[in-house]
Amino acid sequence: MIEKLVVWGGLRDLHSHRHIHRHFHHAARKMEIPTVWVEDSPISVGHLTPFSTVIAADVWSEHLPVVPNVDYVLHNFNGSHHVCQGVNPDNLLRLQVYTNASSGEEWDSFRLFDREARTLFQPWGSDLFAEEFIGPIYNSNPMEVTFVGAVWSDMYEGSDLGNFQMIEKLKRACSSKNLVFRNLTHVSDDDNVTAVRAARLAPSFAGGWQVENNYLPCRVFKNVSYGVLGVTNVPAAAKLMGFYPDETMEEQFERALSLKRDDYLWWVRRQQRVAARFTYRQSIDAISRALEEIKL
Repeated sequence: MIEKLVVWGGLRDLHSHRHIHRHFHHAARKMEIPTVWVEDSPISVGHLTPFSTVIAADVWSEHLPVVPNVDYVLHNFNGSHHVCQGVNPDNLLRLQVYTNASSGEEWDSFRLFDREARTLFQPWGSDLFAEEFIGPIYNSNPMEVTFVGAVWSDMYEGSDLGNFQMIEKLKRACSSKNLVFRNLTHVSDDDNVTAVRAARLAPSFAGGWQVENNYLPCRVFKNVSYGVLGVTNVPAAAKLMGFYPDETMEEQFERALSLKRDDYLWWVRRQQRVAARFTYRQSIDAISRALEEIKL
């Protein structure tokens, strides 16, 4: 069991990973694990006390030190990083989001532990615990289709790693139904919940790279936990949620809008039973288990 969790970095800038660090910090508090969220700064070093566990991402790692008897959970770190080079291997766990490239022993659907690579693969999941999930809500009158998250484009070797093209397609689908596309970024967790629950639909569609690699978007788990339908074009996520994984994005959009009230509520309740297995509580528990297995 994690004795103390130090969440390293992400307090000041607007990088999207700050939400993940915040969710780890809040989840640890709810689990009654002593926790502190600190900036990537030399003044934060004192928080790395013996037998604590630090979670860090490559975007905030300049001042992360190597401290004996501290467990390191590192996301997207290059092997040449000074921490990877200096830490005892028994105290190092790599953390990656599930994709088709994930490997290792299956602990749950889309949660794998590769002991040889000392890597845990899992989706980020919902910030709410299962007992906090909000009751399903059906809205037939609102004209807004709401997408909470960044819209971006990053071309790499001829492929767009971002979601700009998908958003343009979603806008056209909304226009064909006389619906208004609404995009929100840099909003609070409470505003996120309010926005998706007030919408006619809050799809969790993703860009081409995520679709091709089955990168499970955290918003599909969050939206379901907030009481709205999880609609996504990522095949693995759609299959997990049971909502017509073989259909195109446009077909899923059409089907979701056509659901009657009782059917819609039934789908959300069914999906919430699935999403209950993918919260930050399970993520922290899996990290704890992986750290223990590394030391065996």
